Amino acid sequence: DSSPEAAATLVHAWLAAGDGKNARLALASALAARSGEPERVRVQACLADARLSYYSGDRARGCRSLVHALRLAEREQLRLPFVLEQGWIGPVLRRDPELASIHRRLFPSAPRHDQPQGGSGLPPEATVLVVEPPTERELEVLRHVSGMLNTAEIASEMCISINTVKAHLKSSYRKLAASHRGEAVRRARQLNLI
Repeated sequence: DSSPEAAATLVHAWLAAGDGKNARLALASALAARSGEPERVRVQACLADARLSYYSGDRARGCRSLVHALRLAEREQLRLPFVLEQGWIGPVLRRDPELASIHRRLFPSAPRHDQPQGGSGLPPEATVLVVEPPTERELEVLRHVSGMLNTAEIASEMCISINTVKAHLKSSYRKLAASHRGEAVRRARQLNLI
């Protein structure tokens, strides 16, 4: 698939693998996304460009791409791409509190001038890398799981089959690198997804 959406996903996979060169090559087609592409795809492409630029030392380009992603996301209030990229966006926003302040609706927990700046409260090994974000339905299932509902109760609440609930859970485990329900819920909470 050569769609911009597939390219954006491929960029994140290369970034997760630590291969900036191939990520930059895949990024070219993702950045070419026209206005007909979903906003989230364009936001992901801009965020990937910003991340690559910051890592390569080109702070000016990184800032431009990040600002472009923020402006695109502001229209639809897209928060998930920024939550998934919080590992590198957090330090950038701490260095530029004005940028965080302008787009504070996308960053409800972004540091303000009057707040002490601290870490996320998570040990480094608790950082979760998510290449593909969970869908809304998968997140809804995880919210129900966090409310201590069993599979049959979740299926009844959501008016779906038990097998569909299991499929959503299995997909969530893969996307959040979890092996069971409790771990998936914990990681989704760490990422502020639920």
